[in-house]
Amino acid sequence: ECDSKIIKCNDFNSIRVLELDGNVVTAGTIPPEIGLLTSLENLIIKNNEKLVGSIPIEVENLVESRQIGIYNNSIEGTIPNEICGLSKLIYLNLANNKMTGRVPNEFGLLSNLQKLILDENHLTGHITPIKYRTMNLRLLSLSGNSFAGTLPSAMRFLKSLEYLYLDHNDFSGVVPLEVGMLTNLNSLALGNNRFQSSLPK
Repeated sequence: ECDSKIIKCNDFNSIRVLELDGNVVTAGTIPPEIGLLTSLENLIIKNNEKLVGSIPIEVENLVESRQIGIYNNSIEGTIPNEICGLSKLIYLNLANNKMTGRVPNEFGLLSNLQKLILDENHLTGHITPIKYRTMNLRLLSLSGNSFAGTLPSAMRFLKSLEYLYLDHNDFSGVVPLEVGMLTNLNSLALGNNRFQSSLPK
């Protein structure tokens, strides 16, 4: 039903907001039919611990989406490349699931994305800021994963960053001086890694 706590519609009775919060989903997976909601702007599926399976590739049809939050569930699998085609996306939160694999290189296509939150999964790979250089990221939160390697000097391209959370991973090497060039940064967390130096001043 439109304009309920779970569903809100636009003037044409197309679903604009879908929010499934707090074990509304008692079991199962996200169905591929989610891709039929082509007018959806906000998709929030959170706090459903019995929601399993992967994010269906049909999310590529949610071309009006500005916010996607699928967090505090038991979602597995990798981040689908298809999300990277949602050019209007401002907020993406996939935290506190059981997702694996690498962050797609195509994330750089999300030029409007301001908040990327992938905390507490099993994600791996390296940070490649060059692929984010066209983005307007203000919050990048990757805490509690298995990201590794060094932080590249290309961190300087993330000029809009206000919050950067990379703690509880497997990063190593020297913290690059370029982190100090992020003049908009208000909060930084790098603890519980294997860095060999203190923060640049």
